[in-house]
Amino acid sequence: MALPVRKAEMGIPVDDKSEIMLTHIEHILTDISDIKADVRRLNDRLDNTDRKHTERYESLDQKFSQKLESLEQKFSGKLENLDQKFSEKFESLRDLMEKGFVDLRMGRLIDRVWYLLMSAAILGIVARALKWF
Repeated sequence: MALPVRKAEMGIPVDDKSEIMLTHIEHILTDISDIKADVRRLNDRLDNTDRKHTERYESLDQKFSQKLESLEQKFSGKLENLDQKFSEKFESLRDLMEKGFVDLRMGRLIDRVWYLLMSAAILGIVARALKWF
């Protein structure tokens, strides 16, 4: 598709056109320099904001670490106390169980002796009944 060739407008001379273009280019350059200045200001503001947030983060991190350490010390002390109490209770329970087992063993020993005597008595009665002696 061919486009028709346009003829140059004869109303404005070439020198005037170049001056008009130069003024437009100057306006564009000033706008670009304004944009650059705005971008620099924004970069400075972002840097300041980043610095402030970094400082605040570091201070909060330090405070959190200190509180965490204090809680750890508190809980470790309480856990040690709890461990000591548990150990004491466990030892007393073990002593009580050992005493109970000793009593149980002694009771079973007495029962065995009793069963042995009863068995001997029954065998004696049966031997007498059968006239074994």
